[in-house]
Order: sequence, then C-alpha cells, then structure tokens
Amino acid sequence: MDRRQLEYYIGQWLNSPRRKEILTGRRYYNGFHDILDRKRQAIGQEGKLVDVENLPNAHIVDNQYKKLVDQKTNYALGKPITIAGDNEKYVKELEKLFDKNFHRKIRVLGKLAIEGGIAWMHPYYNSEGELRFKIFPADEVLPFWKDSEHTELESAVRVYNQAIFENGTETLKVVAEVYDLNGVTRYFLKGSSLVPIDQQPNFTIDDKPYNWKRVPIIPFKYNSDELPLIRRVKSLQDSLNEVMSDFQNNMQED
Repeated sequence: MDRRQLEYYIGQWLNSPRRKEILTGRRYYNGFHDILDRKRQAIGQEGKLVDVENLPNAHIVDNQYKKLVDQKTNYALGKPITIAGDNEKYVKELEKLFDKNFHRKIRVLGKLAIEGGIAWMHPYYNSEGELRFKIFPADEVLPFWKDSEHTELESAVRVYNQAIFENGTETLKVVAEVYDLNGVTRYFLKGSSLVPIDQQPNFTIDDKPYNWKRVPIIPFKYNSDELPLIRRVKSLQDSLNEVMSDFQNNMQED
C-alpha cells in the first residue's frame, strides 16, 4: 500500500463513526456522560428552543455501564492463569512468562475489548532479549484484514500521540506506525500527510534484525462482530441518568 492510500484510510478512520463509538465507550467508563452537557430549554418567543438559566439543572451520573464492564472483566478474567503439564521444567519456564504481570495485562486487554469491541496485543523482544507484550486499545489501531471473517491481518496501522522534546520545549506529535511482514515503518502525521521517520525490524537481538512471519498484532475480540458494549447499553444508561436528574430537578422546583 502506498503512502497516499495510507493517508486516505487513516483520515477516514480517525473521523469514522466506528472510532467515535469506541471513544464514547472509554468516555462513559470514566464517567463523562452526555447528561453532563444537558441544558434546560423552553420554547421562546419565535417558537424556537432557547436555554433557560433560572431552572434547576441536575447532572447525575449513575455509572452502571462501568459496573457492567468491570463485572464482565472480573467474571471472564478474574481467575489467575493456571499452567499444567508433564514436563515440569517446561511448565516452570511458561510460568515465568505468564506470571502475575501478564495476568494483569490480560485483564486490561479484556476491559479494553469490552469498551471497544476489540483490543490488541503486540509481542516484542526487549533490549535484553526477553519476550514482552504491549497492549494497544481499539481507538489506536486500524487493521487491514486478509479475509472477510477477520481472522488474519495483512497489515495494521497504530496511530497515537507521543510527547517529543525539541527546541527546549515538549510538543505532542501524532505518530503512525505501520506493522507488516517487513517490520515497522514510522511516520509523523501532520494534518492529513504522512512524513517518514524511519523503518525498523520487528525486533533486534544481539544487533541482528528479525521480523515475525505474521503481523505481530494479535486481536482480542469482545464478540464475533467486534461490537462494543456501549452500543447495547448507551440508551439505557442515558435514560437512567435523565430520570434521576429530572427527579432532582422536580424536587428542587417543588
């Protein structure tokens, strides 16, 4: 895929309803619901709605959505990882890799998958040659699938903000990383244009570059349709907030 195609697809994805829905799920989990922006309105002289400032306007958030996400995460991933086998030495090596820290990552991954419909894990080797895993939320990754069933990736683009110190100040820049079988190609995203930074192998051990045989971005899906929980419950959560806020408004008016 050439750079112009990438610029087009990234631009479409950053402003897509799908990504906005993912960000809405994250926002609702953190308690920033639509009720917080609601205003009391009435019909004005010209028959149009106008804001009314002299009436009670409660903004109550009863965050049942957050409870649902936490319950589902705890139910599915609350039990620590158990490794068993006949080869004790092999089991001990696996336990070093899939330890408590890895279990915490899996819990975070499950929470992000519920919020966004899908979340991503990136395996890599650190400078000491140790296998490690990094989590990417759904709003950062634009996948390009090989098949309509979304079982194998052709490539993936991660878009995220990175703080860079230059000219004596810290600035926030948008970085786009393209993961494919050739390694990782990095760009700065300026407006709608991609500015090349560098190209790197997937990992390096003893100064030798290596690439994975498959795209090193692993999808973890909340469901087969990759639909976030917020799509099913947002209207109910908004109604609950509105009912409770309206009740307080009526009590104050009385």
